[in-house]
Amino acid sequence: MRLAAAALVGLLMAGCATPASEAPAPPPTEAQLAESLQTGLQTRLDAHRADHGYPGAMVGVWTPGGAWIGVTGLAGRGSSRPPARADHTRIGSVTKTFTVMALLQLVDRGQVSLADTIGTYIPGLPNGDTATLRDLARMTSGIPSYNDNLDFIRAWAADPAGTVVTPEQLVDYAKTQPALFPAGSKFHYSNTNTVLLGMVIEKVTGRPVAEVLRTNIFEPLKLSGTSFAGQSPGLPQPHLEGITDQPGAEVAALGIPVPPGGPLRDSTFWNPSWEFTAGAMISTLDDLRTWTRALADGGGLVSQDIQRERKASVGTVLGRLDPDDPDATYGLGFFSVRGWLGHDGSVPGYTTYAAYHPQKQTSVVVLVNSDIRTPDQPGGPAVALAEEIQAALDG
Repeated sequence: MRLAAAALVGLLMAGCATPASEAPAPPPTEAQLAESLQTGLQTRLDAHRADHGYPGAMVGVWTPGGAWIGVTGLAGRGSSRPPARADHTRIGSVTKTFTVMALLQLVDRGQVSLADTIGTYIPGLPNGDTATLRDLARMTSGIPSYNDNLDFIRAWAADPAGTVVTPEQLVDYAKTQPALFPAGSKFHYSNTNTVLLGMVIEKVTGRPVAEVLRTNIFEPLKLSGTSFAGQSPGLPQPHLEGITDQPGAEVAALGIPVPPGGPLRDSTFWNPSWEFTAGAMISTLDDLRTWTRALADGGGLVSQDIQRERKASVGTVLGRLDPDDPDATYGLGFFSVRGWLGHDGSVPGYTTYAAYHPQKQTSVVVLVNSDIRTPDQPGGPAVALAEEIQAALDG
């Protein structure tokens, strides 16, 4: 997620293309897509990286007819190896899908209700007495995003690598701003919503959210490469190395000093604490493939009643990402865009896309080690690349 302006859905070093033969081979038990389709997908992947100048990318496609894992470029700007299937990456706002699922598990257990107001748990918020946990999960609370607060942007931009903040400090930035609209009346994507839900999870369970996610979601689904970073800037080995142009021109335009270092910066080990449960998770290609299925069908993590509510939450007029597009909506922590159920994520240095299409029984996961946007890809490189891959699959 960009720091100054969230772009939810996107409604390369030239000459560094990695040949299709360098892509990691699928496991022996994984059937492969037809060779002609694989060639076409790889061509699109290589061309997209060459056109947009990011270091590298990895794409996973799993269909009833077979799978394809494609890589292009390098694992990092200074790396000598291509991306690998085992690489860990920062997944940004895909984290929100896990956070909301963990909340819904507490609803199943009767520990919270989606009808509870957030003020019941966290006092002093705009709309705190009217915005429900359901509103927060589906982005209709009217609570502003802390990363739109100029004071927060100034503090973060002064030291984006080393700034460490607590969830309470993040929420305090939102408390100084007025509500954007009456709770439940409009859609507005706000990181504050999901940070607050993480705080509720910790308050109700009495456990760190990292532990709740691990025991309630990661372990049941065997997501061995997935973790919650919290305030740690580290990444497990092996991992992708991210580049960014943040803080960037949009921050400088606000009169905020931008640290030296040139237009592109290595953000691999920047501290993720400013994201908390809105974006501080790490995962891998195969773990995200597993998660796309669970996100779509509940994965046995929640009851049938909760799963029915999850399915009904997308496709509503209130949740439209674009008021004029009925095929792109947001529900309880995930989107539905032309039949694809999932989420995208963007943090300095990394963009991610992970979604499943129930009718096609197909998963698409895209990992890019850059969050640098261009006018033709306002949602970031992973979203733009995912759209091209999906178009090729529709053929």
